[in-house]
Amino acid sequence: MSRIYCVTLAMLGLLLANSALGQRAGSGIREDRTQARVAASVAGLKSDLRDARRLLNGIDDRQLREQLELLLSRAALKAEDLEELLGGLPRGAEKLPMSDADFAKLLANLKEQSFDEQKLEFVKTFVKGRPLNCDQASKLLKTFSFDDDRIAAAVIVHPGLVDSENFFEVLKIFPFDSSRKQVMEAVRKKE
Repeated sequence: MSRIYCVTLAMLGLLLANSALGQRAGSGIREDRTQARVAASVAGLKSDLRDARRLLNGIDDRQLREQLELLLSRAALKAEDLEELLGGLPRGAEKLPMSDADFAKLLANLKEQSFDEQKLEFVKTFVKGRPLNCDQASKLLKTFSFDDDRIAAAVIVHPGLVDSENFFEVLKIFPFDSSRKQVMEAVRKKE
């Protein structure tokens, strides 16, 4: 119990420090900070808040859990306000991929689908537009048995990739050149 309490308090301290940094940057962005770096800090803050909420579930003390939940909610609202003040994430700002824990859940649910057709529907419904990195996309596409559906899934996940400059790594999972060419052509048409 005390270990979880200490970890949670340490996370909360980190979150509040990040929030204070973001507020200073939002109220008068210092010359040495670019909007992209501030936006990346906001995205990092949001990710830290999600992780802190997960840790919060392990705290048995109801009163302490409620107090920490309130502080986390306030910090999340401040992060949202800061992002709004910045006008959202600027084009080209660093995006963060889905957390490993969230991706593991998503992948496990995808693997529960028996047929490629069901997997493709799952990707269309639950993966489209979610931020993934190329490694995660490769793992997701490897669950497909046949190239036709794997190609369609690759085209669906491409716009959400946070490191699309590494998409060539994803293409390596396709055993045939013709399949890789189909993916590249479809991706180009969508851009």
